[in-house]
Amino acid sequence: MTTSDFARLPLVGSTRALAQPARLAGFAVFGFASLLAACTPEGQDMVARETAKSVINPILAQRFPGVPLAPISNCVIDNATGPEIVTIASAAVTGVTPTTTQTTVRILQRPATIDCIARQGLRGGFA
Repeated sequence: MTTSDFARLPLVGSTRALAQPARLAGFAVFGFASLLAACTPEGQDMVARETAKSVINPILAQRFPGVPLAPISNCVIDNATGPEIVTIASAAVTGVTPTTTQTTVRILQRPATIDCIARQGLRGGFA
């Protein structure tokens, strides 16, 4: 390696090193958005919703241990806005952040989500 090779390596703790993950995350989100753009509107919705469910299930499992997650995750996604679904689904690529968890909790606290979960429980979805 030459001196110029070392100059191109990210330095631990440098702003250049910190920018690398952010730039990679930006490419990942762009890739997710490109995938959605290639689908029909119905396909986009389905992909985003299923991806968002895969992101929130671990969050829900942590908050509701031992409870079947499908009814809860369905209620959360059914009561999320389009932008919230895209934000949550993007975390499948970039990783779950505090914002992802806060968004999920905010949706969980909505009266419509609570009602949906209660209805699912009354149908024997979980006890």
